[in-house]
Amino acid sequence: MNFDLSEEQQVIKDLALQIFEGQATVERIKAAEKGDGFDRQMWEQLSASGIPALCVPEEHGGSGMGAVELSLALIGQGRYVAPVPLWSTGVVALAITDFGSPEQQEKYLPAIASGTLITTIALAESGANDVMRPTVIGTIAGNHITLRGYKPAVPFAQHADIALVPITLSDKSGEQLAIVIVDLRQPGVTVTSVKTTNHEPQGNIDFDLTIATENLLGYGTDTDGREALRSVFEHSLTALAALQVGVCEGSLAFVSTHLSSRF
Repeated sequence: MNFDLSEEQQVIKDLALQIFEGQATVERIKAAEKGDGFDRQMWEQLSASGIPALCVPEEHGGSGMGAVELSLALIGQGRYVAPVPLWSTGVVALAITDFGSPEQQEKYLPAIASGTLITTIALAESGANDVMRPTVIGTIAGNHITLRGYKPAVPFAQHADIALVPITLSDKSGEQLAIVIVDLRQPGVTVTSVKTTNHEPQGNIDFDLTIATENLLGYGTDTDGREALRSVFEHSLTALAALQVGVCEGSLAFVSTHLSSRF
């Protein structure tokens, strides 16, 4: 079995490393940490190079890649601890590609590919933190869903335009899992910034609003909410693991350089 990277994958890995090495300087990272935690200039550079578009299909302006290619870019980000929302962008793109309706794909994917739409995922739960048991409740009434609940520690929440929000959907037939696409700028969504030990910008989100049922991920299709949520969760874990691989690589390189200069 051959685990070597393809030529295309190697190009992606090298490109991401080149951009992060040039952009994620110590000075830039410190400036971001003193500010709002998001280096928009770096994000614009990444967008111009097509990195946020990796997981967007070609017909929507992307490269049509998958989780492996996203992970290669994330290793580069982790190596230089670059303050940009790349992992959530990639995972949201994969989710909308795999489970979104044609209308949702047309609406969101081109903007994700261009880097103009900032996205996040509200996976964490209070208490037991069981992703597969969402505490945000969505109650269906006609063509609308009333959302009420709370999501803690949502990455880049204060910067994101939309979020994928897992919910427990309630109607006359009972309860089921679902994911809704929520515009975080609309009334009824309250984002409270929180400080984190890893300096990633995060926010707690309170939901008390009514949205159209067409905001259900996969609305009008046979999308299974449980399957979609499990896929989003697994892709998120993979993406975060890739980030940590990069962090470890960067730490080892830093220590090696430091020791070499001392002895």
